[in-house]
Amino acid sequence: MAQALAMLKIASSTLEAGQSIAAMVPALRAALRAVPDHERDGSMLLPVEVMNVLVADVLKATIELDESADRCAETTEPMSDEDAAWMGRFWFQVAAGEIRPANC
Repeated sequence: MAQALAMLKIASSTLEAGQSIAAMVPALRAALRAVPDHERDGSMLLPVEVMNVLVADVLKATIELDESADRCAETTEPMSDEDAAWMGRFWFQVAAGEIRPANC
């Protein structure tokens, strides 16, 4: 986990400097994949701007699906702790490249 966090910090600094992290993405994904499942919990503070880059393709596909879905099914109920933990694990897997859109 320490290696992944160090690499994410470097990527965050790179983005803050206005530079692209495209060349770093494969190494970032590999570092995240190397984190054992038991260390992938909600207490990790991952840089949002880096995560946005790593999840962009799945997020785009999700938004496209949502825009074509029936909005009547939306709810305003708060997310349970269990659902929030599942969502965190899901987006971590996306960032690690373990979940990808079918067309990638």
